[in-house]
Amino acid sequence: MELRKKTVFCEFEFLDKFISQQPKIVEPTTDSISQMECWLSLYKFIGKADLIFNKPIVGTFEENQWFKEENQWFKYLLKEGTTAPERFPCYCEDTKGLKSIGDEILNSVILTTWSDDICDEISKKYGIIVINTNNWHKKKHLYIDNGYAIRKGDTNVKGWNFLQGPQKKLNICNSLIIIDGYLCDDNKKWDEKTGSDKITMSWQNKLEWNLKPILLQALPRRLSENIEFEIIVITGQMDNASYKEQCDKIQEIINQLCSEKNLSIRIKISIYLNVINYINKKGEEKHKSVFHDRCIISNNLWIGSGYGFGLFDNSNGKMFPIQNTTVNSMYPFFQSHAQWLDVSYLQTLNNLAAILSANTEKGKNYWGNDYSGTCRMVSHYLGNDKKKEHKILRLSETPELPKSNLKGKIDLDK
Repeated sequence: MELRKKTVFCEFEFLDKFISQQPKIVEPTTDSISQMECWLSLYKFIGKADLIFNKPIVGTFEENQWFKEENQWFKYLLKEGTTAPERFPCYCEDTKGLKSIGDEILNSVILTTWSDDICDEISKKYGIIVINTNNWHKKKHLYIDNGYAIRKGDTNVKGWNFLQGPQKKLNICNSLIIIDGYLCDDNKKWDEKTGSDKITMSWQNKLEWNLKPILLQALPRRLSENIEFEIIVITGQMDNASYKEQCDKIQEIINQLCSEKNLSIRIKISIYLNVINYINKKGEEKHKSVFHDRCIISNNLWIGSGYGFGLFDNSNGKMFPIQNTTVNSMYPFFQSHAQWLDVSYLQTLNNLAAILSANTEKGKNYWGNDYSGTCRMVSHYLGNDKKKEHKILRLSETPELPKSNLKGKIDLDK
């Protein structure tokens, strides 16, 4: 199966009006230039998406004025799209929601002519991005790198609050994957006097001062009762705690946030060790790490941190970063200037699929509640929706990651 593009459900009426809204700059101003940039960015996004229309092309598009006038902006998108009204999300006035949902919709973007209120309701209820013909020019945050340069010791940063940004859209999501091999480990520093490592930040404090504020901003205030919010944490080997302790601490933090902020969501939490076990030719059990980079991805967003997510210390009562680093916050598939991000996002899911397949021994390489060995994002993009039962992979002395059935490559130039 080929690596999938972003699924975009596009109403014919949206496309018709969107083409007519192409900005014509008469006098360059900050606003007019910004609007042109947003229009071009969204157009490029639509052009490289898995585009699904709500009406058949034959008989509908052929009668459109843009088609008749040989408008190349319009016709270019037609050739990229497919017609599948039966898969198109339908809004139900009675329930104020979508008539049916599944992995495809929960990992999609909807381009519509619905009112602003309906778009906002659907976006919050299902954790997906919904754009209409009234608000596309207000979505500049989707097309840029919302990055931050962090300076060591800077108390003005105030922890992870900067992640929200002015748009405050970080919590528009329905799944969250946190990858950091050191997030659940103590920070240590060599002490010359004692000749041993000294703990400078315990793993419990690291979670309190870092994971908790990240989740505070990332968890949606509510989701449809039919949706379970998925959290997967990929971490490294612990020296001083078991996986049950880690999971219990993370579960405690989540319970506190749900209670304090009155979050109306159901959460499934899973913690996996960042390894794949194997047996070498000598019959010895070995393991191979999978992830090196530290990142957080949701069904909409990618956040990368050079130092990792144990960045802030509050031991003196005032939050401060312990290292100089850069934190990037970007929306995959929307970035026409950073095509590597699409590949990185999908490769992260591919590596996660390998861990889901291999680490099935509860209490050793996995801990969590309601374990199923699946992930909505992995299932949608990679088709890896079946649990594979094997506790130890019998691979060679120098193992590779388990091969998936993925073939081909993404054509990011379309």
